[in-house]
Amino acid sequence: MLKKFLPIPKKRGLRIRKDLASSHLFSKTRINRIFKQIVKKKGERSLDAMPVIKRFLDQETVGYTQAVKAASDYVANISNGGREWLYRKPFDPSPGNLEYFSLMYALNNLLKAMNIREEGRVLEAGSGSGWLTEILLMLGFQVDALEPAADMLQIARNRCQHLGKHYQIDFSEQVYFHQTTIEESEFAEHSFDAIIFFDSLHHVVDEHTALEKVFSYLKPGGCLGIVEGAWHPGNKALERQLVKEMDTYGTLENLFH
Repeated sequence: MLKKFLPIPKKRGLRIRKDLASSHLFSKTRINRIFKQIVKKKGERSLDAMPVIKRFLDQETVGYTQAVKAASDYVANISNGGREWLYRKPFDPSPGNLEYFSLMYALNNLLKAMNIREEGRVLEAGSGSGWLTEILLMLGFQVDALEPAADMLQIARNRCQHLGKHYQIDFSEQVYFHQTTIEESEFAEHSFDAIIFFDSLHHVVDEHTALEKVFSYLKPGGCLGIVEGAWHPGNKALERQLVKEMDTYGTLENLFH
């Protein structure tokens, strides 16, 4: 159930609905006008030459290649416990099961509010280890799981294969895996009924290119759903915390997973 509504002036033609789990919904038909005002093409741009990451207001630009490498190397650099979590997620066995309830609360609110059409096609941007992919498949949706890290995609494939065996359902024509970033993705216009960023929008390096593509991929009346706890634009305290983690570990690892 959505708990809070944040109105935007009517002249902008946009309203963002926000729940307590930091989920956002954007209707394509309602945001085209404002989006065209926000995103202005400036000719061809190299991903490595661009962009300034708006959310990191207190540090130098993080390059696209550097960011993708950090995401790609994540699985190889984590501990055995971290690797186990990639297969177990969202089932948190620690006292109180807080991570499980937090994830499921956010996801259930988001999916209920998005109201994706029956058997609709969903693009999961930053699909990670595939735990959300599993749920979308079991709900009957067609899923395109997009993830730049090959190791992550293999874990997701394994999970979905075992899911099919367990429930005796053939998911082979219901899910497709794409090793790429949203910035470099190539889908036909109006391909998806819904696009979801679940704790993955902060992975995006070139926000303008990414969102421009996202809205072109949505069908008329399609919906973009976002759950994000690690990117609050303008929140310098959070940005300093993330930068401190980068300095501590000498890697972007903690920003990406």
